[in-house]
Amino acid sequence: TFFLMCLTCTIWNMGASLAYSSNRESLALFWGKFSYLGVSLIAPTSFLFISFFLKIKRYVLRIVGFSWSFFFILISFTTNYFINSDIYKYKWGNYPKPGPLFNFFVLGFVFFWLINPITLYLAYKNTFSPFERNRMKIVFSGFAIVTLAIYDFLPEYKIGIYPLGFIPCIFFLSYSKE
Repeated sequence: TFFLMCLTCTIWNMGASLAYSSNRESLALFWGKFSYLGVSLIAPTSFLFISFFLKIKRYVLRIVGFSWSFFFILISFTTNYFINSDIYKYKWGNYPKPGPLFNFFVLGFVFFWLINPITLYLAYKNTFSPFERNRMKIVFSGFAIVTLAIYDFLPEYKIGIYPLGFIPCIFFLSYSKE
């Protein structure tokens, strides 16, 4: 499950990098949509990781999370409701313009993302083993660091800052693998 989390981050960063550097708008739009294939799956694969890490079931939450992701993946490649058919041109590269449902995506992303530290915190409170508590602290710290990657949503709102979300991801992946 850690592999799936890493894979979604790789898809996101690879697609975003290729979108930024594309010299054709159609190619930038394709890679921008491709990057959201990874972004859409980050929160549910992270919760899957937490579920396995803590040995908890929560099947309904997993199903809802992945269903939400697949809905946005489907509409990103079939309509302009999630990702528009146009791009922003920033000095550092191209970025896909959001569609009318993008804000709902961000709200869902934040909701599903916040389930991770909340679940870790609740498990931490109910665990008395020093070893297990330490493991939970390490993973919780990793999630706190990677939460800074939400910064990458800002260019979608016409804030032309360079998306540096890959940096917290690198720290998270190297820190959490311990």
